[in-house]
Amino acid sequence: MADRIFTYLDRSINELEQLKNEYTNIFQQHTVPWSNIVKIMFRAQLKLLQENMEYWDESITKLENKAKSMRNDDTEKQELLDKIDVHNNDARHRLLKREVSKILLEGQGYLELEQQQPNTTANITTPSIPPSLKISSLNIQKFNGDYLKWKTFWQRFEINVDNHSFSKVEKLDALIGLLEGIALDEVAGFEITEENYDTVVDTLKNRFGNSKLILKELHNNLRSIPPATTNAKSIRTTVNHISNMCRQLENYGVDIDNDSLQTEIIEKMPPREKNELIWYQLEKEETTTEMILEQMKKIALKAEIASNNFTKTSSIPPQTFSKTPTTYPQSFMKTSQNPNRIPLLQNNNEYKSSSKTFACSFCDDDHSSVRCPKFVTSDERIQQLKTKNCCAKCTKPDHNESHCKSNVVCRICQGHHYSFLCNQWNNTNYQKSNNSNTFISIEAQQGCLLTKKVGVSNPVTKETVDATILFDPGSQRSFISDRLIRQLKLPWEAKEKLELQGIGAKATSYVSTKVKLQIKTTKSSKDIVASSIPKIANSVSLVTFDENDLTKTTITETTPDILIGMDYFFTFINSFERKNDLVIVHSEVGQM
Repeated sequence: MADRIFTYLDRSINELEQLKNEYTNIFQQHTVPWSNIVKIMFRAQLKLLQENMEYWDESITKLENKAKSMRNDDTEKQELLDKIDVHNNDARHRLLKREVSKILLEGQGYLELEQQQPNTTANITTPSIPPSLKISSLNIQKFNGDYLKWKTFWQRFEINVDNHSFSKVEKLDALIGLLEGIALDEVAGFEITEENYDTVVDTLKNRFGNSKLILKELHNNLRSIPPATTNAKSIRTTVNHISNMCRQLENYGVDIDNDSLQTEIIEKMPPREKNELIWYQLEKEETTTEMILEQMKKIALKAEIASNNFTKTSSIPPQTFSKTPTTYPQSFMKTSQNPNRIPLLQNNNEYKSSSKTFACSFCDDDHSSVRCPKFVTSDERIQQLKTKNCCAKCTKPDHNESHCKSNVVCRICQGHHYSFLCNQWNNTNYQKSNNSNTFISIEAQQGCLLTKKVGVSNPVTKETVDATILFDPGSQRSFISDRLIRQLKLPWEAKEKLELQGIGAKATSYVSTKVKLQIKTTKSSKDIVASSIPKIANSVSLVTFDENDLTKTTITETTPDILIGMDYFFTFINSFERKNDLVIVHSEVGQM
């Protein structure tokens, strides 16, 4: 019920904003006092505005009553109250309410004014006085000096101000009020007088309307588009940016059908998609940039479809355990004689497309092959593959290793097989155990999970708190605890039903909320979308150390509030580096 009320309320607010803009446009076209015919038109507009305002207030009252009727121990009660607070504190909503309330009060006063009767004794016509010009009623975004936004800004200013019969002083006052940043600096010092209006306009046009500078800015923006990751959303965003830039170049008369530009935009795609585009380019005799852009859109669509199918279920450690085992390279992994480390992704079968989240190559259960608890040693696994008539190199069925054409390479011995099939795998002595500890003992090795305490912010209110983040490539998506969502009052996007499956654990199902948040990095911050979860883990080990003296490390137990999965893992994790007997992880949030 509450979700439906919010949906209808958002729709009503959008209609209210449209009605306000319609009223403003009509108001600018008719001077006061109004004729009786014009008053009829304004009464109708004011009535619609009043009804929408009343519906807004009634909807909020219904939501508050709904929250009051809920039990105090109901977790959805706090979520509903937080959502009402976010709605009421929204700056856009408060401004809209204030503007419409002012319109209603002023409009009622204008309706009561009577039009002065014309003097029949003298046939004298008086020129109509144009309405006063108010920046707040123009609904034009301020211009900050961005070359690519000048054309849009000036066209809107022409329609709303320059083409009307306002005095040049009013026009200049409005124009200066709509400038900021370097655009305002460009005309700083000009007094707001009638004589300066044309000069200020020419100054702005010569600086920001220069087509050569605009083209240069377009090319720079195209080159500065970051390469897409394998994430479907990243691919779609990159493709849209590239397509929009190319369209703008065409609008300025630039020929975009050249090899240099095509190579530049193809390089923005992930490796697999880039190879697909290069092959497409070579396959056609004459490949236009338009054809490549269309192919890129198809690639983005395929990635989105695959992502939707892939994320219907999610596999992360269940929230009931205390600490979580892992098999990817651990930060601060102390090694003895064997310097080899286990790779991040051991087996392509971890991400097979099937009804299961994972399909083990050995026992066919719902877990990754690298973590199979039934077949632990490489000998056991190879024997099981032979029993299933599968290849002992690539694990695929219907052929043996002597006929295998796969180019898979072991990251332990560099042989032609997966790392979890290597005989040196046994030296790491992974044992079957029901004990879930954050630290795992592997002969003389000791490691811990990738964790880091960083600042996390609400992207709307900018409220920031420190939270512990757990980086886990074993999870398909990223999660955030309900506790941190309530603490930061994070804005939510949508709800969905999730089924979570941990290693050897029973699947759990619950309704999750997607929320937006900002994670502070060493340079700035990154926006992510994460799914809510009651609890990620009871505790994990947080390692802090002196970058100048790696022997000075401190390990503390803490409760994680954010889990970064594969959807953002490589957005934050950059590289690994071995220093003496430690493995240092370089990331956007610092070393781990």
